[in-house]
Amino acid sequence: MLRLALHTLRHRRAACVATVVALLAASALIAGCGLLLQTGLWGAVAPERYAAAPIIVSGDQNAHAVMHNKGKTKSKPLAGRVWIPERIASTVRALPAVRAVDTEVVFPAYLVIGGKPVNGPPPRPSGGHGGETAPRTPF
Repeated sequence: MLRLALHTLRHRRAACVATVVALLAASALIAGCGLLLQTGLWGAVAPERYAAAPIIVSGDQNAHAVMHNKGKTKSKPLAGRVWIPERIASTVRALPAVRAVDTEVVFPAYLVIGGKPVNGPPPRPSGGHGGETAPRTPF
């Protein structure tokens, strides 16, 4: 049987190489899908900012469009952060059950190396956060 396999291999090299390449590609695809499945099932992203905050009020981070010809609404995420007006913080602060309201302040912050500012990782610029929200973080 081994002699027959070697004889076939000698005359059909391209087919054997193609079979091995297809087998390797299929096993890599299955391993990749298994890794994604495992990450989805057991992976978790721990909250870093606002970990101690019981409620967070945020602006809508999507742009909405109504398709009139189909009667559907489509939403797409916005590239920049949508902030809510200060008057909403004042309204929430006036509620009787609210103990404290912390507003988020983000400002441009750069690390300076050799006299030149270094940007943060793309696509967002480097930024710093105000100290008012520091008690809500675990750090």
